[in-house]
Order: sequence, then structure tokens, then C-alpha cells
Amino acid sequence: MTTKQRIQLNTECLQIVLTNRTGKYTSKEIETLKQWNGWGSIKAVLFGDDRTQGWESASTADKQLLPDMEKMYEVLQGNLTGREYKEGLSSMKASILTQFFTPPTLVSTFYEVLNQYHTVSNLYDPCAGSGTFIIEAVGKLEKLQAVCAYEKEIVTGKVLDAIVQSLPIPVLVNVKPFEESSKEEDGQYDLVCSNVPFGAFKVYDPACKDANYSGKVHNYFVWKGLQKVKESGIMAIVITSAFLDTVSNKSIREYLFMNSDFISLVVLPDNLFKEVAGTEAPSHFLVVRKNTGKTEMSEEEKLLCVSEMHIACGVTFALNKYCQKMCGDIVIGNVQVGKNQYGKPHREVKWEGDINDIVGPFRDILVRDLDIRYKKEPTLVETFQELGKIMGAELLTVTEETAPWDESDGKDNQEPIDDWNKLPCPPGGCWDPTPDPLPLKLSDIPASVKEIIPIHQQRAIVGSLEHWDILERIKTVVDSMPGPYGQEGVDADDKIVYLHYFYGPCDWYIVEKDNCPEQYQMYCYANLGDDMCAEWGYVGMPELTDSKVELDFFWTPRKFSQIHEKVALVETVASTQESTSVKKGPSKRDIAVKEAFQEIKELYKKLEIEEQNQ
Repeated sequence: MTTKQRIQLNTECLQIVLTNRTGKYTSKEIETLKQWNGWGSIKAVLFGDDRTQGWESASTADKQLLPDMEKMYEVLQGNLTGREYKEGLSSMKASILTQFFTPPTLVSTFYEVLNQYHTVSNLYDPCAGSGTFIIEAVGKLEKLQAVCAYEKEIVTGKVLDAIVQSLPIPVLVNVKPFEESSKEEDGQYDLVCSNVPFGAFKVYDPACKDANYSGKVHNYFVWKGLQKVKESGIMAIVITSAFLDTVSNKSIREYLFMNSDFISLVVLPDNLFKEVAGTEAPSHFLVVRKNTGKTEMSEEEKLLCVSEMHIACGVTFALNKYCQKMCGDIVIGNVQVGKNQYGKPHREVKWEGDINDIVGPFRDILVRDLDIRYKKEPTLVETFQELGKIMGAELLTVTEETAPWDESDGKDNQEPIDDWNKLPCPPGGCWDPTPDPLPLKLSDIPASVKEIIPIHQQRAIVGSLEHWDILERIKTVVDSMPGPYGQEGVDADDKIVYLHYFYGPCDWYIVEKDNCPEQYQMYCYANLGDDMCAEWGYVGMPELTDSKVELDFFWTPRKFSQIHEKVALVETVASTQESTSVKKGPSKRDIAVKEAFQEIKELYKKLEIEEQNQ
């Protein structure tokens, strides 16, 4: 859609809303209003409503939009009071850098997936725009009963208020800034979901004392949004990549992950908003679950808190450590070094083809992450409520008609049949009689898996209730791995990488496994922190399993080309410092590489001593 078409469509929407005196809209009018796309990247708004002032500095392309802009101003002037008109123009100008609406298919897909895991009875949208996150929720979130929404931009707020009147559930639209929201809303919502604004705009909120939170509008929305979520509730937001990538945002990231559990992260294509807003904006889709009682972060959350400067293709840019490590698993699109919407260097992600086709990989990432990280544990109250349902269905009051006895031989002292399907079910459905998994024991780890998991990781998962599925999945992968020369003759890029080990900046990508006791080794691509020296070769299993090296529990088999393209993309600052004239001390990366080599060196010495003793 061109800028001219966007202005014309917005004018049509304003004509419908501002001239309506009944508060009722036809289905055709509602469908038109749903196409409202705001003012993001329409810089013609900045030139004002007077063709004699401001427009003289406009470009030739912008001046061609003047007739359409004047028609839009006429609609506003003819239907708003002087004060409303002035405030409306001001809010429109303030939104051109931040108002980019999310494609409905992306939102719809998220709700379809979330509905399988999390019950949502009420939804909160702190930056509702044209209501995409609200409209798509109706019907997708089966238990949804009410919505609370905020929209700062006055004109868009009027359109939103008209759209939601057609929905079958109550929607409270607050046409005012999110920072003016009531404290009574805190901790009340099952889901906070929105495309939050972004930029280095300071937000004034007397309740927010930390400038690290209020100094940037996207940081503020994270801080304030999490307060609206109830414990164990979900916050899912489309947010600028700068939130995770910018080094100076570490404080707000630490706040977020010390008060919530990380669920999922998807690196979206930069051109996600190209069709609806005519611009590109690097964005992430971040999902967390509120948990203010946690005492420490997971290893993944610690990585998410850290961002470092990198150099690639001669340009320097910041990149989050988790995004760097998990690049092949969380990015939708092709990665290259480019520039963001402000002209600054960054890691560019582009999707080729119809942007709506991203819903496939988007759904796959969400399902994978929710399967791994979302844990639904019933509260004590919920447990007793379920018991009450069972008692209400008279499962505990056995009669001649309902008793599950086997009366085939006419005896009075029959044993109950071990068949849960024959028991009467309560109205809400039967319980699954399958017992909960027992704590994992060392002896429970399959032999084929035990030999490839480092000893320190085996000790760490003992007593766990959550690693049974992971071990079963790893066993399936290991059992399907080819032996020596199993992928010989296969082009390197087409070799399947079955396992991934890592330690600091070092990675081992395993493609074959030799179970012969005399060999006990694996064929892999080893990168010990230096892409230029990385190579294919054999590594002894004890070198990995008897050291601090870790097996990636969440790795899924993939072609080597999918890894190598990402590995070769980014070179860190440390690797280029040698070619600069300024001498600096060793970087963290240099230190980590040195420690890794020392670890391996000490391991070889240990093995040599053991061989001599034998």
C-alpha cells in the first residue's frame, strides 16, 4: 500500500467515525475501519495543515500528497472542536515514528498457540492502535470475557472505540497515555499483549523512579506492562530489537527476567511492517511469564541480559548474547549486515516472499518453546476444586449401578476392575490417571544417552521432574545417528548435525558417532572460538564428557549449512582488535578461549597419566 493510499483510507475511516451520530455502524463500515493503519512513517503529517507554512520545505514527493492531506484536515476540522483538533494534530505528529501496526495473521497465530497452554479470561493492551490484538483475540482465546485497552493517539482512539463496539465482549477503551493508567489495574490480567512503541523518548510517570526504565518508551512499557499481569500470567509483546540488543538496556532486562520467567523469543523480519507502514523496523516477539518470587535467573535469562559490540563486514553493532547463540533457532528470515530505520548498522533480517508466510516458522518456534518452558501447575485451591467436582459426580459414593465390579462369577467380594474408562466422569471431564513422573535417577538415563552427556550435566538433572521428555528425545537422535563414514561423500553443507556441544565461545557440531570401545570418538566440525581455524575432525568423547563442555539439550538435527551461514556471519570485536593501532587488554572472548584451551590441555595430561598408570 502506498502512502497516498494510506492517507485516503485513513480519511475514509475518519469520515465514517466523526460523522456518525448514532454510535452504531454497519458491518461494511466496521470492515473499513479495521483497515485503519495510523500515521507511522507518514512524514507529510509533520508539515501541518497550512499549505503556506511548512510545506515549502517538503520534497516533491511529499508535495504530491498535499491534496489528500487537505481532504483529511477538512474532515477533522469539520467534526472536532478547536481544542480536539489541535490535540489531534499534535498526537498524530508524535506517532509517525512509533505507530506501526502488526499484521493480523501474526497475532492470530500466537493466540491459537497460546490457547492450548494458557487460559485467558481478561486481556490488557497498553498500546492498542487499531485494535488488532483485541479483534484477533475474540474467538481465538476461548475463555476471554473482557478487554482493557489504552491508545494515546486521539484520532486512532476514536476509530478504535468504534471498532470494538461490534465485538461480543466488553472492551474498555481508554483514549489516554498508558502512564496515566490506574494502579488498581496492577496484577489483574491473565495476558498483556501488544505492539509497544519504541524510541529514546522519556516517559513521565511519578511512580517510575528509575531513569533506566522511563528514559526510553519501550523500556517503560516493559516495566509498566509487567505490573498489570497477575502472577503466572503472560506478557507477550512485539518490541524493537533495541530492547535486547542495546548495551545500555541491561538494567531493564535484569528487572524483567528477575520478575518473570523467559518463555519464548522470535526474531522477526525487518520488513514485517513494510506493507502496512512502508518502513522497516527490526523487531522481536518476546513472551515471558510473571514470577516475582524467583531468586535467580536461568542460564538463558542471564544471556538475555547481556549485549556486546560486534564487528562484521567492516561495521560495528550491538547484539544480544542469547540472540547470537540461538540465531539458527529463533530467527525468521535471511540474516545479513545492514542498517536499521535510523541508518545505524545492525544485523538485518529479511523475509523473501509474502510476509504472511512467516506464520509457519513463527508457530513452530512458539510451540517448541511453550512445550519446553511453559509449566502448568495447579494451585492448592484448584486441586480441591477438582476433588469437589469428583465428589459431586459421586465417584466416591459407589452404588450397585455405578460400582465398577466384575460380577461374572456372582461373588460378593470382587476386586475393582482396573479400567478408569468405566468410572463415571464429572461434568468437566475425567482426570488422567497416569501418575506424575518420579524424580529422575542416574540409573534412569539410557546407556546410549549417558555416554554422550557430560558428567556434570548428568549430576545436574538427577532429581529433576522435567528432563524425561528431553532424554527420550536425545535417545531418539542418538539411536538414529550414523556410524563412522556414515555421511562420507555427502557435501559438507548437506551433512546432518545431530548433536551440539559448547563451552564459552567454542562449539562442536557432531555428525557421526563411533561406539567402538577402542575408538570411542565422534566426527565433528570444531570451532574453538576462531572461525578462521575451525575444521572437521575427530574428537574423543571423554574430551567432552569429562570436562566442563555442555551438551545442548534443546538442539534439533539440521543441515550444517544452516549453522555455518550463521556462524560465519558475525565476527566479534575481539577478532579485529589485532588489526587496529590501539592496543587493548584481552577481551572476555579472548579470556574464554584461553580458558577453554587450558581446560582441554589439562584433560589431555590427565588421560596421558591414566594411560601410563595402566
